[in-house]
Amino acid sequence: MKTLWLKNSAYVSPARVLHHGQQACTHLAHLSVDGRLQTAYIKAFPIGFGKCLFNEAVGSAMARRAGFGAPDGGLIGVDARLLENLFPTFRFPTQDREVVCWASLPVLTGYGLAEVGVLDTVGPVLALIRQYVLAWDGFAACAAFDAWVGNIDRHANNLLVAGGGRLVPIDHSECFGGGHWEPDEFERPQTWYLNKLLDLICAPAETLALPAKAGLMAAAEQFAVFFRHYEADLAAVAPWLGPHWGPVWLKWLQQRSLLVVDLVRDRVRMLV
Repeated sequence: MKTLWLKNSAYVSPARVLHHGQQACTHLAHLSVDGRLQTAYIKAFPIGFGKCLFNEAVGSAMARRAGFGAPDGGLIGVDARLLENLFPTFRFPTQDREVVCWASLPVLTGYGLAEVGVLDTVGPVLALIRQYVLAWDGFAACAAFDAWVGNIDRHANNLLVAGGGRLVPIDHSECFGGGHWEPDEFERPQTWYLNKLLDLICAPAETLALPAKAGLMAAAEQFAVFFRHYEADLAAVAPWLGPHWGPVWLKWLQQRSLLVVDLVRDRVRMLV
């Protein structure tokens, strides 16, 4: 867990509340990072949603290393009283009067893909979003990554539109099967999980053009190598889940890294 902390950083001041829900409360804040003032998304997870914090921290770190544009970030401590003032109806787990939160930085925009001029993702709007996503050079790696780690919430507003129209994938608190997984789920590596990029935004996935399908397959093939390369780092965070389930989760990741090619092939109906 120590390796996931945002190094040389300090919380300076809140900017504005963005969202609050049962699982997570998000606000913009000013941080000092390496002596420079930066604006960041800060996600705090109320009592009872520690799984979401694990998912966010570990999933975000993995996504960043997978190289499809996920923003930099890390864990940071925020004064519990400040969070309670921002979100007065929520209570957060504290350690030495601080709440461990996830910080994503830098903030390039506050708008998700589905919010750029529209508020819904149906009919012609969804067709435009699909076209935009398929033109994104990170599409194949992101969709294959989500299939590997069981990220069930890559909806259009978790793809922020950055400068030049580049997409920035955020929000990994629904990795590893979501925020309500039971530990024994990690004993079933072949479990099917909703993949919103393939099953909703680009549905039906079997109608994707052959180059898109080939790109997905090529991206999926990389995650077995990814796992071997970063296995020691993943093993270092596994104890967060406890002495029994941490190793089971790590084995689940390894097994799914070997299965993800078949999982993606089935999704897009590739014969070979």
